[in-house]
Amino acid sequence: MVDKKILFVFIIFIVNALYVNAENKMEYDKYLESQMFVETENGFVSTKEMAIKLAEIYLIDLYGECIKKRFPLEATLKDEIWYVSGTLPAGYEGGIPIIKISKKTGAVLGFINSK
Repeated sequence: MVDKKILFVFIIFIVNALYVNAENKMEYDKYLESQMFVETENGFVSTKEMAIKLAEIYLIDLYGECIKKRFPLEATLKDEIWYVSGTLPAGYEGGIPIIKISKKTGAVLGFINSK
């Protein structure tokens, strides 16, 4: 009988701990939603060099080191979107990667590998 009481108290304790943890997470989520996140005047990806560096990171992660054959990368800005594309050596056939990156947020908006 004593074992059942101890087990019951233990279960109540665990359930309470889980409930408190869930409440804290919900409160933290509400706090984050209420905060005004900083926005930069020129966007998070304000330069061509930064857009190229981000694209390099994404491409190497997707394709591995072999993608460096398509470097150097070139970047152009149009309507607050960076278009970063690879290059091909002279006489080389194949596609090049093109990545669209938001100047404002740095988010990848799209990716293709042209042919």
